[in-house]
Amino acid sequence: MPAIKIIIADDEPEARKLILYYLEQSGISCQTYEAVTGTQALALLKKGNADILFLDVKMPELSGMDVLQLRDKKILPAIIFTTAHDEYALAAFDSDAIDYLLKPFDQNRFSKALKKAIDYIAYTELNIDKERFQTLSIKNGSRTSVISFQDIEYFLSDGPYVRVVTMNKNYLIHKPLYQFERELPAHIFLRVHRSCILNISRISEVKSLLNGDYIILMTGGREIRASRTYRENLRSALGRI
Repeated sequence: MPAIKIIIADDEPEARKLILYYLEQSGISCQTYEAVTGTQALALLKKGNADILFLDVKMPELSGMDVLQLRDKKILPAIIFTTAHDEYALAAFDSDAIDYLLKPFDQNRFSKALKKAIDYIAYTELNIDKERFQTLSIKNGSRTSVISFQDIEYFLSDGPYVRVVTMNKNYLIHKPLYQFERELPAHIFLRVHRSCILNISRISEVKSLLNGDYIILMTGGREIRASRTYRENLRSALGRI
């Protein structure tokens, strides 16, 4: 793999130095570009100089959210938020972020986010029909339904079947849930229970329960119970709860 192009957008010098240090410790080959304002980050993005974008939320001139709103949507680096503010996690994932690092984060947590980003880069650079990996085909007799990943709310184990739940319709597929987990893109779908995988972008609200479980409210109004066994998965996706 050629050198990975990385933008570090943060107005705090020490924060940028820490990311640079963690990148050096990771051993990956990379070219880094630094931005201290949102305007500078946006300019670097428009040049196409990014495979990975480490992005702070609160910066001078333009916020991190502003940068993502104004960027060319055709240019999709792996976006990792680095911020001291946990209240922006849901908005971040709505903006196609693959991870959310809450300051102060250690090298182990950084390494997990970096691996996600590298996996995302490899996924997007595969020399195959990428449209195949944005849709799910479900055969029913002589008819085949093609469903966009973005229309899927969650997958639910239902005996020997998996129920695919969209905003408007349900489908049954004779296939174990663990096979879906291996095949689905991790930056879109998240395992939150032994019987459920959900679409991260469809999460509306997360409520914690006294026993350590969570109730996740989906945008379609459905409630999903997330087991504490998968708590770290949820925290990794949404930041601190």
